[in-house]
Amino acid sequence: MELVANINTWATEHLTLHTGNRRDAELGDIIDRIAATADRAFHLLLTGDLTGEHMHVAWTRLAELSNAYGDLVRAAEDGRWCLSPNTKRR
Repeated sequence: MELVANINTWATEHLTLHTGNRRDAELGDIIDRIAATADRAFHLLLTGDLTGEHMHVAWTRLAELSNAYGDLVRAAEDGRWCLSPNTKRR
């Protein structure tokens, strides 16, 4: 949780917040979700059935989140998405 809060604080201090058509999200929470999904996928890779359904679902979910993050970055670059201005600073 501390790392997530630190990422959110850094993002609000260093990244431009766009106005207009925006979706609120906190960058630390997004990165945390991707990291947790990657952790599950790699854990299954090391301990699970390589051909099992759980393996397929975990890696598909990680690919979906990775693609969505790429889309989010492009949207931020285009000014169609911004970070939440409500992130609490420490």
